[in-house]
Amino acid sequence: MRGRTFDLRNVLLASAIFLVAGLIAGVGLAALWEGTGQTDPAVAGRSAVPGEPVGGGAEAGSPEGEIASMRATLDRSAAAAGKKFKGEVEAAVLKQGWPAPVGVNADGKHKLWSLAKPVVAVALIEVGAERGVPDYMRSALTGSSNCGQRIAVNALQEKKKSPGRTVDAVQRMLGQAGISVDPPTEIDTPADGDLACDGFPPEQVEGTDGVAPKFGTSRWTTIDAARFAAALAEGESGPYPRSAEAVMRVMRAPKEASPDVGALSTPEAPDRADDWDFDWGAGAAFPRWKPAFKSGWGGVSSDDRGSRYLASQLAALDVEGAPVGVAVTFYPDAQPVDDAIGRSEEQLAIEFVMKRIGRQLAK
Repeated sequence: MRGRTFDLRNVLLASAIFLVAGLIAGVGLAALWEGTGQTDPAVAGRSAVPGEPVGGGAEAGSPEGEIASMRATLDRSAAAAGKKFKGEVEAAVLKQGWPAPVGVNADGKHKLWSLAKPVVAVALIEVGAERGVPDYMRSALTGSSNCGQRIAVNALQEKKKSPGRTVDAVQRMLGQAGISVDPPTEIDTPADGDLACDGFPPEQVEGTDGVAPKFGTSRWTTIDAARFAAALAEGESGPYPRSAEAVMRVMRAPKEASPDVGALSTPEAPDRADDWDFDWGAGAAFPRWKPAFKSGWGGVSSDDRGSRYLASQLAALDVEGAPVGVAVTFYPDAQPVDDAIGRSEEQLAIEFVMKRIGRQLAK
């Protein structure tokens, strides 16, 4: 009986020692985990400091790992393009499954310029002003026609009954994708002389009000542009179910010269169309994914109130079934003499960055 009591005590003592050792080990591991700055194993590998690269704990192929790799790609490519092409680069990417866009230098607001054309195309269909993409809107998306854009804004305005309600409709539509834009700062009238729309019906160019908002003078960020492209890429399952597929179908078509009279003419080079590679940027960087993309540029003319010249491009992609939005903006150090882009440093810089984004997306 005494022997059994002694054995039992030994067993109890050994169990107590084991339990205490386990608690100490657990506390030690918790301290180590806390020291990494993490609070939840579900976010292991994610940086505790916003904007910093993900640590070595992120698994390849996980959203955290993809985000870290893309951030590193954007940082390197933006710096390299800025140095090589003498300017400043902004870039952003948003892939389905990521909590937010990944960007570099991408939160400063700038004018949309011709990136407003797919925005207006989406709004036109979403509010029911058109059931598809009409010819005038097609010319705005593939030839960057300002005349086609003017007619599209008139059609939207006719549906909404006033310039103010037209602006509100576009802002609400963008808000569905989490985008907040500043309203246009200018209005447009045929009497301004900045539209030579000889190939378009005069009554469509004039519109019912005679004035229309210039949505290219609205302001957003490169992050916003990536969000918009990603929303388009979601197609019918995204925030723009009525319009996304139709608009992207036209945006995937080969780009062409503008039908607007004198669109490419300057005193130095009367017609640059023969020298243009219209499918630059996303067209060259993402051919395997048949990108739906649009470019915009401007900021030279005197009525821009001191705006810096910029060139920008957004692209909606389907990467192995995952919707992706990409946007890149370039500000050259030297202000160009005109707004004609041609095969310029701006074009080369944007393409440089997009090609590196494409390589990262393909991994």
